[in-house]
Amino acid sequence: MDSRRPPPEPTNRGRAHAGGGLAAAARAPEPHAPLAIGPFELRHVVSANRWGVIFAADDRRNPGARRAVGVLDPLLMSIPGLRDSFVASARRASRRRHPALARVYEADLHNGIPYIVSEWLEGHDAAQLIRRCRSGEPLPLRHALCLIYQATRAVALLHAAGGQHGRLALDKL
Repeated sequence: MDSRRPPPEPTNRGRAHAGGGLAAAARAPEPHAPLAIGPFELRHVVSANRWGVIFAADDRRNPGARRAVGVLDPLLMSIPGLRDSFVASARRASRRRHPALARVYEADLHNGIPYIVSEWLEGHDAAQLIRRCRSGEPLPLRHALCLIYQATRAVALLHAAGGQHGRLALDKL
């Protein structure tokens, strides 16, 4: 596969949003069998897209520590090199430290499915902020410029370190 081209469009487009796959499994776990990936107990789905699912999770090794666990959709394993690329990229990201970037703690495979564990961030995303502005709550220009600067700075740092970020969207900022 040509590394300059984007990966082929997955055949399960929209599946996670439609309630199938990993997202459905996370919403309806068996009462006495919580979902877990390694030492991380998955609590609830934070977001899902055609690439996979991000869960809020508790780290059993560090009681009280909340983490974000991203899991690549198992149906994408047929794309040559995607699993290895995902894990390698996540491991590179774990070496980057900067206040503008969420810290990546680890990346590994669980039963052959790649996952990435990162810092759990509290607060509101940019999409929520814009919805509030559209409903009449103004955003001061100084605040807007500060947010734009922070986002562009984080992307520049990531690119300078050779990192990849996937799709940039307001709900990811």
